[in-house]
Amino acid sequence: MLTNPGKSAGHDQGCLMLMDTDLERKIGLGTSYPFGPLGEGECVISVEEKKVLSIELGSTISMEIHMITMLNNIIDDFNTHTDNITSFPIPTLFMNVSTNLTCTITGFLDTSYEKYPAFPSQVIMEYG
Repeated sequence: MLTNPGKSAGHDQGCLMLMDTDLERKIGLGTSYPFGPLGEGECVISVEEKKVLSIELGSTISMEIHMITMLNNIIDDFNTHTDNITSFPIPTLFMNVSTNLTCTITGFLDTSYEKYPAFPSQVIMEYG
């Protein structure tokens, strides 16, 4: 869930995308992407999120990320591919595993720039 800590209203669900801008430029991915590498704690969000969260450049947003779906997909994939290796599969998680991140807005996305499928609620951060 995305929220604007400075406002009591305004929250949305979104997709956090982590990327390595320098590497993507080297391989020619999304060559029209206008932003340089993001610094620690910086993010770029969609113009749709800008409207929903009522934020401007320099605003800070909070993201509550529920990890259980992703972790269970990884567990299922591991169990599928290791049937011949171990007789003790990892059990599916039933607890809610989540983490919170904050970032400062340094730009707004008005298109996918041919980097990823279009999704109206995106937050991009750097990992490289």
